[in-house]
Amino acid sequence: MVVQRQPLRTELIRAEFRQICGIHLVEQTFSARIYFEFLFPDANESISWMNAIEPPSVLTDKLTPDKDSIRWALEVQGTFLEKFECNDFPFDTQALSVSIEFAMSNEGPFPMDLSIDLADACDVNAKHFVWDSEYDLGTKTKLVTDVRRVLQTRSYPDLTFSCYVTRRPFFYTISIVLPNMLLALLAGLQFFIPVEDVAGRASVSMTLLLVCASYFHYSGSLTPTVGYLTLMDTHALWCMCVVISMVFWVAVVRSSESEDLEYVDKMALYGFMAIWLLIQIVFVLRFSFAWSKASAELDVPAVLGGAEAREKLLTVNSRSRFYRTSVKGYDAL
Repeated sequence: MVVQRQPLRTELIRAEFRQICGIHLVEQTFSARIYFEFLFPDANESISWMNAIEPPSVLTDKLTPDKDSIRWALEVQGTFLEKFECNDFPFDTQALSVSIEFAMSNEGPFPMDLSIDLADACDVNAKHFVWDSEYDLGTKTKLVTDVRRVLQTRSYPDLTFSCYVTRRPFFYTISIVLPNMLLALLAGLQFFIPVEDVAGRASVSMTLLLVCASYFHYSGSLTPTVGYLTLMDTHALWCMCVVISMVFWVAVVRSSESEDLEYVDKMALYGFMAIWLLIQIVFVLRFSFAWSKASAELDVPAVLGGAEAREKLLTVNSRSRFYRTSVKGYDAL
């Protein structure tokens, strides 16, 4: 007679980001102190820190009897990898996630059953958040359980615990977006110089082009290095294109076959203003959309009781389309 062994049910009952020590966008890492508390009926579990650069420093590792079960309190401090998504930079929301995998598989003579049904006490300590000059910390957290299949007959449960931060965009808006906007507008100064004064027009256009190129290089040092264009990069490139087009216009206007060059130049002025306004309007619309999306992702859930409170606490709306392994790519629980 074969005796069917009951799975070892491991309950996560508490998870907390106790301190976020650093957020490093270029290195795609963050440092934090994390606390977990598990409840299981047998013995201590072995876990692996899936996205840690090095094994974290263990601050607390304590077993406490609790009736017929055992509470396992674990607190660590370490540096963890995170795939930051900067498509909406500087109006982006980032997930700071810690992933752990249990050494006991879901199959075999001693299968494991990981559950988060009792995990109502999940939060992030905002009191010790020292990056509030650059980020807004959300109180919403998220738990995700998954299974990593190693062999056809072996799979291991893992747990991902996340909190969320939204960047404060006003430094980048004032330091980069506004100067680019004004430099592109200054390119229209050549329309107030007579068409016959080609040297004067060329001097204004080339000077602005050199200033824009220097500032574009400087502003690049303030933004993350990623393989795609962010919201702010797109705006800066369009402003640069406006300045470059004005350099070409200095030579093109004299080659016009029209007898009234002043009229042609005036029409070009109207076209320049329309294009400049269109670029700024598109940026403002994208800014508004990204800002509202970031605010929605960081909304503080209402203080409720029972299942509704837990559902709001463990759920965050997400629309990631870049990284499958990012926690923002998981469906809500």
